[in-house]
Amino acid sequence: MKLPPDDAQATLGAVQTARDVSVVGFRQCPVCGGALTGRQKVACSEKCRAIRWRQGREVTRQARDEQVAQHLRTALRLLDGGQGDG
Repeated sequence: MKLPPDDAQATLGAVQTARDVSVVGFRQCPVCGGALTGRQKVACSEKCRAIRWRQGREVTRQARDEQVAQHLRTALRLLDGGQGDG
Protein backbone atom coordinates (compact mmCIF):
# COMPACT_ATOMS: atom_id res chain seq x y z
CA MET A 1 0.00 0.00 0.00
CA LYS A 2 1.41 3.34 -1.04
CA LEU A 3 1.37 6.04 1.66
CA PRO A 4 0.86 9.71 0.86
CA PRO A 5 3.92 11.93 1.10
CA ASP A 6 4.68 13.53 4.47
CA ASP A 7 3.94 17.02 3.15
CA ALA A 8 0.45 16.08 1.89
CA GLN A 9 -2.39 18.10 3.34
CA ALA A 10 -5.95 16.99 3.77
CA THR A 11 -8.57 19.16 2.16
CA LEU A 12 -11.82 19.83 3.93
CA GLY A 13 -14.98 19.71 1.93
CA ALA A 14 -18.37 21.03 2.89
CA VAL A 15 -21.24 18.68 3.58
CA GLN A 16 -24.75 19.95 3.09
CA THR A 17 -27.61 18.45 5.10
CA ALA A 18 -31.34 18.86 4.92
CA ARG A 19 -32.85 21.69 6.93
CA ASP A 20 -34.15 21.17 10.46
CA VAL A 21 -32.04 18.08 11.05
CA SER A 22 -31.12 17.55 14.68
CA VAL A 23 -27.82 16.02 15.71
CA VAL A 24 -29.75 13.44 17.76
CA GLY A 25 -32.19 12.79 14.93
CA PHE A 26 -35.93 13.16 14.60
CA ARG A 27 -37.66 13.63 17.94
CA GLN A 28 -41.23 12.41 18.32
CA CYS A 29 -44.01 13.27 20.74
CA PRO A 30 -44.58 10.13 22.86
CA VAL A 31 -48.35 10.72 22.84
CA CYS A 32 -49.30 11.47 19.24
CA GLY A 33 -46.08 10.80 17.32
CA GLY A 34 -45.85 14.37 16.04
CA ALA A 35 -42.54 16.15 15.66
CA LEU A 36 -40.97 17.91 18.63
CA THR A 37 -39.51 21.23 17.56
CA GLY A 38 -37.37 23.86 19.17
CA ARG A 39 -37.24 23.57 22.95
CA GLN A 40 -40.01 20.98 23.20
CA LYS A 41 -38.76 18.01 25.20
CA VAL A 42 -41.79 16.26 26.67
CA ALA A 43 -44.67 16.65 24.23
CA CYS A 44 -45.63 18.59 21.12
CA SER A 45 -48.56 20.49 22.65
CA GLU A 46 -50.26 21.32 25.92
CA LYS A 47 -52.93 18.73 25.12
CA CYS A 48 -50.35 15.95 24.65
CA ARG A 49 -48.48 17.11 27.75
CA ALA A 50 -51.68 16.85 29.81
CA ILE A 51 -52.44 13.39 28.41
CA ARG A 52 -48.92 12.21 29.22
CA TRP A 53 -49.18 13.60 32.77
CA ARG A 54 -52.51 11.80 33.31
CA GLN A 55 -51.06 8.54 31.98
CA GLY A 56 -48.13 8.80 34.37
CA ARG A 57 -50.45 9.54 37.28
CA GLU A 58 -52.55 6.48 36.38
CA VAL A 59 -49.48 4.21 36.28
CA THR A 60 -48.42 5.53 39.71
CA ARG A 61 -51.93 4.97 41.09
CA GLN A 62 -52.07 1.40 39.79
CA ALA A 63 -48.69 0.59 41.34
CA ARG A 64 -49.80 2.06 44.68
CA ASP A 65 -53.10 0.16 44.59
CA GLU A 66 -51.29 -3.11 43.89
CA GLN A 67 -48.92 -2.50 46.79
CA VAL A 68 -51.83 -1.75 49.15
CA ALA A 69 -53.65 -4.90 47.97
CA GLN A 70 -50.51 -6.98 48.60
CA HIS A 71 -50.24 -5.60 52.14
CA LEU A 72 -53.92 -6.36 52.77
CA ARG A 73 -53.48 -9.94 51.53
CA THR A 74 -50.50 -10.35 53.83
CA ALA A 75 -52.46 -8.93 56.79
CA LEU A 76 -55.41 -11.26 56.14
CA ARG A 77 -53.07 -14.24 55.90
CA LEU A 78 -51.50 -13.29 59.25
CA LEU A 79 -54.90 -12.77 60.88
CA ASP A 80 -56.05 -16.19 59.67
CA GLY A 81 -52.99 -17.72 61.28
CA GLY A 82 -51.50 -18.72 57.95
CA GLN A 83 -54.44 -21.03 57.22
CA GLY A 84 -56.44 -20.95 54.04
CA ASP A 85 -55.38 -20.50 50.46
CA GLY A 86 -55.08 -16.66 50.63
